[in-house]
Amino acid sequence: NAATSETNASTSATAAAGSATSASTSATTATTQASAASTSATNASNSASAASTSETNAATSETNAATSATNASNSATSASTSASTATTKATEAATSATNAATSATEAATSKTAAEAAKDAALAALDNFDDRYLGQKTSDPTVDNDGDALVSGSLYFNTVDDVMKVYE
Repeated sequence: NAATSETNASTSATAAAGSATSASTSATTATTQASAASTSATNASNSASAASTSETNAATSETNAATSATNASNSATSASTSASTATTKATEAATSATNAATSATEAATSKTAAEAAKDAALAALDNFDDRYLGQKTSDPTVDNDGDALVSGSLYFNTVDDVMKVYE
């Protein structure tokens, strides 16, 4: 629009220059043709007014074009900033995904270790339970799991009120 307005302004300026030349010529012949000179002067005045209006319109178009160029530059800067931010966020997301995968692997490893520790604790408890039988009202013949007694198993006979060791 600015380029078209500038072309129109240039054309109007050229036309105004031509009208001014005609007005000058008409002024020269005005001494012989006063009536024609008056009409030509009016036409020249109208052309000058139109040229002035075209010049004002061209200046406005130039200002609008400059504003549009500034806005386009600002939009390009904003787009560049947004693209940079998007790239940064994509990198952060990839890092987070990697961290999440690492955490998942570590969690699986921890789960395996916890299960192994649980199994070891249960085995230790079972071993303890097989050796230390607790309170009994009579001498036991099997351990707390129903298995045969092992030598060295301890129990407390509540009837005799005595701690005993199985041999």
